[in-house]
Amino acid sequence: MRRQRIRQPARLTRPLIVKWAKIHFRVKGQWPSNKSGPVIGAPGEDWQAINKCLCNGYRGLAGGSSLARLLVEEGLKRPPPPLTIEGILTWAAAERQETGKWPTHRLGPVRAAPGEKWSMINLYLRHGGRGLAGGCTLARLLQLYRHLLLRAHWLLPIADGPRIITTVEEWVAVLVSRGGVHELDVLKSLRERQKKFQQAGAKPWDPGKAWLRSVNR
Repeated sequence: MRRQRIRQPARLTRPLIVKWAKIHFRVKGQWPSNKSGPVIGAPGEDWQAINKCLCNGYRGLAGGSSLARLLVEEGLKRPPPPLTIEGILTWAAAERQETGKWPTHRLGPVRAAPGEKWSMINLYLRHGGRGLAGGCTLARLLQLYRHLLLRAHWLLPIADGPRIITTVEEWVAVLVSRGGVHELDVLKSLRERQKKFQQAGAKPWDPGKAWLRSVNR
């Protein structure tokens, strides 16, 4: 008995997805999202699956994108506001305070920022976009954040040239902007800095005192 061939889905292209999106807008009066269900005029296609292909690079697409991002890049939707490392960490801390757990990219909506999703934030951290440079992940960012939180009382404030860094969120943003998101290297450096300050007789930071450390020390 001959085995039936499994039919592979057709390749997708950005122009084809944009064409379907414009048809959706003409019929529904709004642009599609990953929750819009079946694609009008394309039997067997689904917007959630298309979004997944754009994100992960399936069916001939490059990956590292999303349906929302594609529509913005094609000038069909207004771009969302930029993301910042400090803002993401503030949302993550609020999630931790409310639920007792740090967020992951699988968590879903961001409680402190309606309309945002942790999966999309992770995507922008990894691939760039909305003001983020890429090259990071949500898990790696929060790992670095937790390491710094444990030692902030020993190591802050820090003088970074003429700039004075006084918060952990700001410090993480500086490290991320310089590619310093590799946990083992950063943690080793932090431990060495903490040990040096302790051996020198330094005390945990008192906000009322103005003694500073250098970020390059």
